[in-house]
Amino acid sequence: MDFEKELSEIYPWMLCIARKFCKSIQDAEDLAGDTVCKVLTSRDKFDTSKSLKTWCYAVTSMLIKTIPQVSRNFQTF
Repeated sequence: MDFEKELSEIYPWMLCIARKFCKSIQDAEDLAGDTVCKVLTSRDKFDTSKSLKTWCYAVTSMLIKTIPQVSRNFQTF
């Protein structure tokens, strides 16, 4: 499958995941967008034998710690 096509198909899922980490929808949209950007710029590091969803989740989790507005609004479970 085409990398960009698969990424666009799982974007709604990424937004749902980001929404779980953020209090505001705007922060969730920013986090999901930043995740897409990071995934696309690091595409050459992606192991195609692995799940793209799993990799996107790991990138999202990493970004939470680096984006100040998301870190401040981080929801604990």
